[in-house]
Amino acid sequence: MVFVLLVIGFIITIILSWIFDITPDGIQRTKAIDIDQEEEQASQIPVTDSKYEGSIAVLPFQDMSPQKDQEYFCDGINEEFINALTHVESLKVIARTSAFAFKGQQIDIREIGNRLQVESVLEGSIRKDGSKLRITAQLISVNDGSHLWSETFDRAL
Repeated sequence: MVFVLLVIGFIITIILSWIFDITPDGIQRTKAIDIDQEEEQASQIPVTDSKYEGSIAVLPFQDMSPQKDQEYFCDGINEEFINALTHVESLKVIARTSAFAFKGQQIDIREIGNRLQVESVLEGSIRKDGSKLRITAQLISVNDGSHLWSETFDRAL
């Protein structure tokens, strides 16, 4: 009987804690979150006012191989780029987990940059066909979406 009362009390406590918050002003009803409004506000953050001047986000590289079997390799190359860029003292590199939130999404690069509050974004692709490997990397300005730098690396495995 005591166990049943504890379980019922626990359930009631969880429900009440979901509905109400304890604040310095007393107990108040939890405010609903408008996700669309928060996303809109986040996308309107001007990059020039960002505290992340001299910052970059390395987006996940796309697997453009015919077999689409190079995802782990793409993630590894992405990790290497992030690791190399973190050694540049004047550059702030956004965490991999933050950038990987955009993996597989088709979102404008300027919006991604504004959400991550960076000045530039590095994106790229990897193509492996047999023993041939092509890695393409592009550095893009978040302000206007223009390419600052682009390079293609063709190598044999």
